[in-house]
Amino acid sequence: MKTADRLGLPRRTKRPYLPPAVVTAPMPPAPFKRAQLFDALALPGGAGSAVARAFEMMGICEEELERTKLDALSRTTNLFLMLMPPPSMNEVSTAVYRAHCQELLRRVKQSTGEPLRLDLPTKAEILMALSAESFKHPLDPTLTRIMGQCFARVFPEKAAQVLPHDAIAQPLQPVEQEVLDGLMVKLRVKDRKLETR
Repeated sequence: MKTADRLGLPRRTKRPYLPPAVVTAPMPPAPFKRAQLFDALALPGGAGSAVARAFEMMGICEEELERTKLDALSRTTNLFLMLMPPPSMNEVSTAVYRAHCQELLRRVKQSTGEPLRLDLPTKAEILMALSAESFKHPLDPTLTRIMGQCFARVFPEKAAQVLPHDAIAQPLQPVEQEVLDGLMVKLRVKDRKLETR
């Protein structure tokens, strides 16, 4: 008895048999080198235990706090809690978390009497959300462009290698900006705020 008969599969014809679940729509060409983008996001192999990872994140947090020199504010508020890594960053490159910390601390430092919007997602958080979504199904051209722009902000030194020049240089079109604004509302982190000591 042939293998196809034993497994209940149709006999091989001129074209190979593909179950309906495997047949998907072709992916649109990405304006960047997809493999390099995901390599930049990935956690290096042998990263160690969750405890080691937590200490590594704490070290990054402390380095960024020292670098931004917010000493007066850190005496009255708990900046460390504000920078606690979101679940989406537990298994990605530490460079993503570093960029996340830098953007939040930049918002705190640049706030001059205006309401501080810590609830809005960082470019790193948007990048991770779009990255996760792209594994489920291909992103449309607008989301692909937004993902490229966020990648350029998180990894400025790698952007030129991965993205075409016009994807970095050109600002988002009004329609793309509208989609990004909607994403920012959807990805809001409502409980992220400055806590006083």
